[in-house]
Formats: sequence, C-alpha cells, structure tokens
Amino acid sequence: MPQILYAIETVFRIWMLVDCAQRGGGFYWYLIMWVPLGPLAYFFTVKIHDYDLPRLKRFLRFERPPSVEALRYRLRETATPANKLALAQALVDAKQAPAEAAELFREVLRWEANDKRAQYGLGLALVQTGDVPGALDVLGRLVQQDPNFHDYDAWREVAELRWKSGAREAAVEDLEGLSQQTHRVDHRLALAQRLVELDRKDEARKLLESTVEAYKHSPRYIQRRDARARRGARALLKTL
Repeated sequence: MPQILYAIETVFRIWMLVDCAQRGGGFYWYLIMWVPLGPLAYFFTVKIHDYDLPRLKRFLRFERPPSVEALRYRLRETATPANKLALAQALVDAKQAPAEAAELFREVLRWEANDKRAQYGLGLALVQTGDVPGALDVLGRLVQQDPNFHDYDAWREVAELRWKSGAREAAVEDLEGLSQQTHRVDHRLALAQRLVELDRKDEARKLLESTVEAYKHSPRYIQRRDARARRGARALLKTL
C-alpha cells in the first residue's frame, strides 16, 4: 500500500511540474513542488483555475441551480438586491420575461450604480427585448469601465451588436482591439469571420494562418481551452 501511495504522489508531482513548465510558472514553484504537499499547494493555487469551479462544486455536491420559481419565492420572502439580481440573471439565462429581468436589473442598479453584474445582465436583457441601442449604451459603458469583465464577453457582445446594427467597421475595430488584447483563438476567429463577410479575405487568411501557427506553440492548458475555436479556424481557413 505505501508503494502505491508513493507512486500516486510521484505521478501527481510530475503532472504539476509539467503543468508549471507549460505555463512558464515562477521558479519558486519548482522549489515548492519538492516540499511535502507542495504539489497540492500548486494545484489549489494555480491549476484549479483551469476548471469551471461553480459547475464543479455543483457536480461534486450533486447540486442544481435554483429554479426561476424558487428564486421568485425567495424574492417575495426577502426583497434584497441580491435576490433581485439572482432572479433577473436566471430569467436572462432561461430567456424568459426579459422585460421583467431588465426592470429587476435596473432596481439593483438604483441600489448600487456600479454593480457590473447588473450592468451586464441589463445589457443582455435589453438584447432579448430587441432594444439594441439601449443594450449598446449599457454594455458600451461597462466595457469602458472594465474591458475584461466576464472574460471579455461584454466586449464581444458590443462588437456583435454593432455588427447587427449596421456599424460594421466599428464592429471590426472592436474585434481587432479585443483580439490584440487577448490573443485568444475564438476572438481571432470571430474577427476573421467578419473580415470574410466584408470580402477582406486576404486579411482573414493571414490572421487565421498566424492564429493556427501560434496555437501550435501555446501552452497545453491554452490549447485545451482553445481547441474548439482552433478547429473552427482551420475549417474557415480551408474555405479561403
């Protein structure tokens, strides 16, 4: 039995060392890794962020997110900003009653004007109601305040809304800025798709070629994250 535990510990330590090397982790981690429980410290400090923690926690506890009905009851019992925000977010996620969700988000913002979750949710709710100018106004201000909010989703949404509203060059500029900021494959793919639609195919081809090449030399955890987008980039590249 001790030999099995030692083998498991060795494999785990090697896994963490390789992960650290792929990330270009600090030299101090290589020292910590040889201290008892060092690999565990690395895992819970660095590696664990590769995973969807809320979903993982729910899975491990066999939890399901509260239903819309449960959140409505909770709000009736206690009308706090947190409960309003939770119900509004659930409505947006379920694409139900977007006007109601928008009003709940507004109530939260009247309580706390700088609540970024409420700003983002309000923007999405307005999209669902068809109020594109209103959504652009809300999300545009949020992006100016915090460009990387919600893993850059707000910035990406602004670009999509500008495209749909006919401001195509502005949308491309947004996607160019986003791609330069993150260097992520999905953001570059979105930019390439819009360039193709504008008949700027040479630019799109060069962008995709450099993206696919950069992906080959990315750390393993980046490759895992961007694998699906890389397949989309290669598929689009074949059509050009």
